[in-house]
Amino acid sequence: MISLKPTASRFAVAVCLSLTIAGAGARAASITHSSVYGPSPYLGMSQYTFPVQSVPQFDLPGQCLTSVCVQATAHGAGFLSYENTQTFPASVTSIYQVQVTVRRPDLSPVMVLQPSQSFSDALTSFDGVADYAGTSGVTHSGLDVSAGNTVCLASALDLALFTGAGTVNLPCTAFDMSFQNGANSWSIGMQAYVSYSVTYNYMECGVPTEQTAWGNVKSMYR
Repeated sequence: MISLKPTASRFAVAVCLSLTIAGAGARAASITHSSVYGPSPYLGMSQYTFPVQSVPQFDLPGQCLTSVCVQATAHGAGFLSYENTQTFPASVTSIYQVQVTVRRPDLSPVMVLQPSQSFSDALTSFDGVADYAGTSGVTHSGLDVSAGNTVCLASALDLALFTGAGTVNLPCTAFDMSFQNGANSWSIGMQAYVSYSVTYNYMECGVPTEQTAWGNVKSMYR
């Protein structure tokens, strides 16, 4: 007698086929928006807020947002100078650093970046000229420190924030955190700028599984 029941290998093929059909419609995709903040004016002692930029909200019919990935690279550019006007030598340590915060519209932080560079300089006693040069002074010019990060948001509140037919603001702030120890005269020039991108990761909403295909597989063994 010829058996009409499928073999194990035929069953495995049928299962794989049904799973492939079930996931065929759930294609993931992404859209990225990119821009740049700044450069800022030279930063002072207080926090600087860049002019607000916005990105289009996610609004594709039939598609559901699964995560929002914010990527940013912060830069601090400028110079760091100091002079030892004392009558004895000085060892000067310094850090050239800027803190950049990318925020949600409610000003809560998405990420905080702190690019920096450290220096150590041995200066003689005052050489008679306060020029941030010579043997008693130094100028570190052409500086450009940078740091980057990517944060992916997937909470219901964040996904709702970035979903709609309008735009969403992304405030960004910068604060000069540079300091030196050892010199009694110094000058710091820091301008900040930030390149960033917002990537919307999404897939089709409510893609149904192919129950008929799976039911057919099970019915073969009833």
